[in-house]
Amino acid sequence: VAGVAFDSPLAGGAFGNAEYGCDTVLHERTTVGFNLSSRNYLAGINASTAHNLGRGWSLAADISARTGRDSHIKSVFTNEMSLNVAAVGQFDSLHRLSVVLLLPLSERGTRQSSVREAFTLRGDNLYSPSWGRQNGKVRNSHVRREMVPEAVAMYEGRIRAGTRLRASLGASAGVKRYSTLDWFDAPTPAPDNYRRLPSDFEEAAVSDAVAEAWRRGDSRYTQIDFDELIARNRLADSGAAYALADRVERLTRLQCRVEATTAVGKTTQVTYGINALYDRHRHYKQMRDLLGGGRIADIDYYIVDDDTFGNALQNNMLAPDRLIGCGDRYGYDYALSQSCLSAFGAVNYSASRLRVRAVAEVGCAGIVRKGFYRKELFADNSLGRSGRVRLAPYALRLSVGYDVSARHSLRFSALARGDMPEADDLFLQPDYNNRTVDNPVLCHTLAAEAVYGFAGERVDVRATLFGSLTRGAMQSDRLYDDVAGEYADMVVAGIDVLRYGAEIEANVRLADHFRLSAALSAGRYKYVSDPRVTLYADRD
Repeated sequence: VAGVAFDSPLAGGAFGNAEYGCDTVLHERTTVGFNLSSRNYLAGINASTAHNLGRGWSLAADISARTGRDSHIKSVFTNEMSLNVAAVGQFDSLHRLSVVLLLPLSERGTRQSSVREAFTLRGDNLYSPSWGRQNGKVRNSHVRREMVPEAVAMYEGRIRAGTRLRASLGASAGVKRYSTLDWFDAPTPAPDNYRRLPSDFEEAAVSDAVAEAWRRGDSRYTQIDFDELIARNRLADSGAAYALADRVERLTRLQCRVEATTAVGKTTQVTYGINALYDRHRHYKQMRDLLGGGRIADIDYYIVDDDTFGNALQNNMLAPDRLIGCGDRYGYDYALSQSCLSAFGAVNYSASRLRVRAVAEVGCAGIVRKGFYRKELFADNSLGRSGRVRLAPYALRLSVGYDVSARHSLRFSALARGDMPEADDLFLQPDYNNRTVDNPVLCHTLAAEAVYGFAGERVDVRATLFGSLTRGAMQSDRLYDDVAGEYADMVVAGIDVLRYGAEIEANVRLADHFRLSAALSAGRYKYVSDPRVTLYADRD
């Protein structure tokens, strides 16, 4: 759908809802497929099966796997497997129970962004600075590893004449890891850091020599030199100057939804219910590889030589100077928890040619941070629970459709929505501080679209005009002010974006077994106001 998502069963968007649907198996089948690719992975296989088990139960299962390296970008690879199972019990015409289990496993070597100067010097828009060689073998420092199983159970049944009940319970829990290089009181190992690029050298001869090394593809300049990092670690007084760390996110999500649909006469249906959500993400750093170095102390190496704060080095005053080895947590450890309770209602009216749907959902939500480390630099505000940020998200939607004739139809939809900001945007330094941004607000969206549809004997056409205005979005970033020589926190509030455009799509049935689909979209997305930018010194 162009521009605005209106096809969700309720208003959608403001409350983080995800919906799964599964039906009783009508045709037993087993299929196997293979696929080849040159991007992200090399080959994949998938198989699915569906069977009736008897006594009203049916089962469908799907398993897929992909593996291999990208043919164009070194170090980019994929190793993925997913298993999905759905069981449906149709006890009679009035009651049905569905259970869905999803088990995805993945390990992906990813590409890292860079700066224009690096792309220009390499003459390659697919350049990635995230990899290097260790003992002659390519190694990627940015690898994502994820395992987040999910389970959903849903009951559907008629509780009285004219009223059907739908109750669902979903749960997911797992871990996501993202490896990055870490360094301790040492120069950055990033090959595309501005201080290592030709433009930062004042002497022309040095700048030209470095530029020539980049153009020549000398991996000692263009990529991470793991062998050099290991050699430096063996000489480091602190045990290790460089390491490979995992930024870990452990997540737990529970969602319960209960809704009822009541028929009012022959033309109207009313849907109403409640939705409850609990979402918790625990974040910490974990040592993956010390790159030949010894154990290090869990202190803030970035302020070791700081004249003002150099005496407040402990990352966790509950365990001062703790030595870190592979597999240990260090640096930071905190959790962000979000809870939301909402009530919703929808009215559907359908006559011979006219269809009207109105939806409203209102709720109350809260976000809180809990720190598990007492950082010395923020000893009074890093450990324990923060104050709760409370907001009231909402969503309102109206859709009107009219069939002009058997071939021509019109539809108009409008949406007003207030979304919660991302949890980590509400805190200035979520890694180690409970301090929230000033005046947190919802992000408000107004949107509309008009759709014309034509259904012919061999050609179906849909043309759409869409527009949306988002106001009050916010974003928080952590950065290092190289001029002031200190870390800072930047909050950009009041980000307003206007989007509008048109889309046309056509489906042509060329023959019984062949179909041609085509779409053309044109639009303009632009900022329509200047946001408020507030820059905070990280310490105060």
